[in-house]
Amino acid sequence: MKRHIHLILFLSIVSLGACQKQSHIFPLFQEAEILMGSRPDSSLYLLESVQSPENLPVAEYASWCLLITQAWDKNYVEHTSDSLIDVAEQKQLIKEMDL
Repeated sequence: MKRHIHLILFLSIVSLGACQKQSHIFPLFQEAEILMGSRPDSSLYLLESVQSPENLPVAEYASWCLLITQAWDKNYVEHTSDSLIDVAEQKQLIKEMDL
């Protein structure tokens, strides 16, 4: 019986650890968001350093799209397409549907 309790405890801890998985890219997004108001050029540099953002998980790609669009605006970079805004908007709609 004691062995079963240890096994259940171990599996519970492993399962909870898997749920808390956070991407390595998330801190970069946080830093870019912090810099956006005072140093938008640095924010843009950080966001442009992400290689192949379209290969990120959907939620992270949507966050990247939103942040890069905001950084472009703050740095007066001309937009040639609304496709990145569309990705961010679709993610927001999905999030609202889940609530």
